[in-house]
Amino acid sequence: MRRWLFALLLFLALAAAAGGERWALSPGLLGQGRTPYPQVFLRTAQHWLLYTYPAGPFLLGGSVVAPVRPVAELLGATVEWSRGTVTVSRGAGRVRFAVGRAEGEVNGVREAWPLAPRLLPRYNTVLAPLEPMLRAFGFSARLAKTPGGAYLLRLGGESLERVDAFIRERLYWWDVGLIADRMAGGEADNLVPTAFELNPLRPLPPEAAWARLPLAEEPLYARSVVTFREAQGRGLEPGAWGIYLAEGTGANVKHIGLTPTALPDGTTTQHPCPASGAAVLPGRAVACRFEAWRYAGTPAEQPVRRVVVRIIRYK
Repeated sequence: MRRWLFALLLFLALAAAAGGERWALSPGLLGQGRTPYPQVFLRTAQHWLLYTYPAGPFLLGGSVVAPVRPVAELLGATVEWSRGTVTVSRGAGRVRFAVGRAEGEVNGVREAWPLAPRLLPRYNTVLAPLEPMLRAFGFSARLAKTPGGAYLLRLGGESLERVDAFIRERLYWWDVGLIADRMAGGEADNLVPTAFELNPLRPLPPEAAWARLPLAEEPLYARSVVTFREAQGRGLEPGAWGIYLAEGTGANVKHIGLTPTALPDGTTTQHPCPASGAAVLPGRAVACRFEAWRYAGTPAEQPVRRVVVRIIRYK
């Protein structure tokens, strides 16, 4: 009896040291870019991060968890991997942790974490709590729940202006980013994301299978839909608004909403997901649909790695 009790206590202690809670990440949901846990959409400066490969940020046990590399790179940080240890650096800030251990080093100080980072070998992806990384880099963070059940994580702090400039310079993958800046007459703070569906037509591939040199386009890889809702009860200001796709790395993202989308509330959207300010009344939803293609001449699919959007008002 004593041996059994000792073994049980030892198991519980090891489980607590390893992060305690087991993560149920089904392949089926990962294939849709989701998890069983609430979605979290991250806003930095004027951009919303909606998705990261193979699943967007999510809330687990009070912690916002996400694939480390695509989030870190969005903030202008670098990621190094060495024998199970991950180091994320941005300026003077640094976070270092080992996969499977609920602890890490934040700017040289060791501390306990609520969850242990986890490796998804098939996707060559490490999932980890974001809070230590954001804190190390000087960001503040505010988490709020949307009426649809998703969560919004809004970043603040002195780093935001530099991050916004970094995104505009590095992540717009052609000059449409500059076109959008010229068109922008304002940003919508009260139109917030409530859902994102990747809707792939094929299973998500492992990152190791991606080809380096895209050649030509082949059939569709995914048809994705982003839904936004007016959340603060005042509607949009008069004018023409658009949900604008700033980035969709990995596969070739194109044909953004070329097929008009009719929503249950009667709203119709098309590229670049325009909506009349007069029509987006308090509580009304709008959606953006885009398509991702794969490339010919490669043995594997190329998934969308990250989706970032802006909401702008045309001048």
